[in-house]
Amino acid sequence: MVDLSTKYMGLDLKNPIIIGSCGLVNSVEKIKKLEKNGAAAVVLKSLFEEQILSEIDSLSGDSNYSEVQEYLSYFTKDYNISKHLDLIRDAKKEISIPIIASINCSNADGWTDYAKKIEDAGADALELNVFILPTDANSSSEEIEKLYFDIVKNVNKEISIPFSIKIGSYFSSLAKTVVKLSKTDLAGIVMFNRFYNPDIDLETLEIKPSNVFSNPSDLFNTLRWIALLSDKVDCDLIATNGIHDGAGVIKSILTGAKFLGVVLPSTEYDYVKHGIHNKPEEVVEYIKYIVKEGKKLGIKKFLIINCHGGNTIISNLLNDLENQYNVKIILKNITFTHAATEELSIGCVIGIADDDENRLKEHDFNKYPEIGMVGLKEARENNTYIDKEAEIVEKYGVKIDRELGEKILKKAISECVEIVKELTN
Repeated sequence: MVDLSTKYMGLDLKNPIIIGSCGLVNSVEKIKKLEKNGAAAVVLKSLFEEQILSEIDSLSGDSNYSEVQEYLSYFTKDYNISKHLDLIRDAKKEISIPIIASINCSNADGWTDYAKKIEDAGADALELNVFILPTDANSSSEEIEKLYFDIVKNVNKEISIPFSIKIGSYFSSLAKTVVKLSKTDLAGIVMFNRFYNPDIDLETLEIKPSNVFSNPSDLFNTLRWIALLSDKVDCDLIATNGIHDGAGVIKSILTGAKFLGVVLPSTEYDYVKHGIHNKPEEVVEYIKYIVKEGKKLGIKKFLIINCHGGNTIISNLLNDLENQYNVKIILKNITFTHAATEELSIGCVIGIADDDENRLKEHDFNKYPEIGMVGLKEARENNTYIDKEAEIVEKYGVKIDRELGEKILKKAISECVEIVKELTN
């Protein structure tokens, strides 16, 4: 069994998967199910002060009786806060994984008041869900960014449990702000918040919410910034928004690692007369450059994930490179029949191909000899593996099988993760 244990905000986690603040974590029973299915921690659904105040306004209506308004205000606020604190207490009694509370406040006093009550209720940590959309044209970027630092400073005075801050990406200098925040008393920075997006209903001409739920494409912005900042900050970074499956989890973890991600040129056997390729020595020269740059960052172990069959011929040339630079290089070959079923199926799963029937016509080996290398006579005569694969394509044709693509991709990722684990031990 692979050891996936890690730490976040000083908390011991059995794996890096934390369930973010959402409707899945608003009851003890739901949290139990998440724990049973492998969640390492949960962030409770945020306590929004603005929602509480809005509820108070709707209940008060046009009442002119100050006593009534005061009672409704006290009762509504106390009821919502008590319900949230009870969830924390009940969860701590029945659940063994860390419980991280979350708050969003609309005034300066609320942050410290709620934070202290949450700590007293037994939460293991706290997430400050800071939701500031910089729409005030009269406020400078410095004034807006100062609000974040003031919140962190004030909360830190009141509580002793670790706390993080969840931010959006609307900063004039996001990188500088994140690095500066990491040097405060924060234990973590959660990237990124998801703002309300309005739309217009053309039938009713009313404002309506748009893109209420996240989708996998939302992750790309987070991946970019965590990858850029992970080695520059002094606290934990956590990815959120758009992580919908195991692949999203792995991508998020990899961006926080100290690694080089590059795209290598490709070479090919002389007898494969198709496409434009580099010479093997040219590919190795490129890898040599990557190794030299990597060593400057303190990287001494390299995993090359090769998905092009022709690149397998550089394996022997990498031994000299290892000895020359005193590094470890592993070439992991994940290759399949050229432009055939496996490659197409994986392409559809990861989004670089589609399963349109009309597109399959482009993979007719009777028209295009490179499909499955069926029509590349010299390649088939010189390589029995290519010939056998071509025979399979001739017999069964080319199709798209998403289930097959998912299985292959899952297996490939698992194998690569195992190699990374071995390299880092």
